[in-house]
Amino acid sequence: MPFLAAGLSAAFEWIPRRWAVPILLLGTSIAPFWISRTSPDNNPQRQSISDMTEAVSYVHSNVPRGAAIFVDDETRLELEHYLAQDRADPKGVHVLPDGSETVDGYRLIPPADYTWSFNPSAVLTQANQRASEFAIPRSSPLWLVSVAWLDPPLAPRLPIEQMHSSRVFGVISVIEVVRN
Repeated sequence: MPFLAAGLSAAFEWIPRRWAVPILLLGTSIAPFWISRTSPDNNPQRQSISDMTEAVSYVHSNVPRGAAIFVDDETRLELEHYLAQDRADPKGVHVLPDGSETVDGYRLIPPADYTWSFNPSAVLTQANQRASEFAIPRSSPLWLVSVAWLDPPLAPRLPIEQMHSSRVFGVISVIEVVRN
């Protein structure tokens, strides 16, 4: 809320005075409709802590330490927090020179280009390309994790023949990918 107030104050400093009152009236008349029709970004029904806890538990019990986990930027931020939260060292995230990160023994590999949320039609190609770039042996499993808070879960939107296994926790997908 303080950032909103600061932003509005700065905006009103820059707009001509004759426009300030009409814009303020327009904003106050539109805001109730916008608020009533949209859910907040941190909606607990979509962003369930229990779903994330179950997904992290699944990762700990099924994904071997040292395994490569291909993540979009949204997921990377979430996993940095949830995978490292049980560590005594709160700075358990280590960025490597190649752009990947290690968190709690897992290697998080982002797409080559900034990708907030995976595109189901491109993600398997991206994951296989990045696995090749990072010299991950074909015999090693490649894992994909997606939190997709604002999208449907990723796993059901991928071809079944391209996955060894997958689990969905709400909108969170943990997928073992078939390498091609």
